[in-house]
Amino acid sequence: MSNPKPGDFPIGSALSRAAARMLLKNQRDTRRRVEMVTNVAFIYEDEAGRPLDTSRPQATPWTGDTETLVRILYAPDGMTIEEARRIVDRAN
Repeated sequence: MSNPKPGDFPIGSALSRAAARMLLKNQRDTRRRVEMVTNVAFIYEDEAGRPLDTSRPQATPWTGDTETLVRILYAPDGMTIEEARRIVDRAN
């Protein structure tokens, strides 16, 4: 069974809009991702000004344009990049 498409429903209907949202949600992001990794903590406080635990990995949000996304990943000493990436991405 294939997924419903917006054209399967009347134009402007709730079902048509829901099908369009589902297509967008399932669309793969093909932008190139550039990740800079450091073991030097670069964020010391959260948005509320509370100190962050520098023993845990941190990352900036992915930002960019229509072709490329960039972020900085902090991996504490003794932690692999893969482990830091898994922890950060699981939290988001």
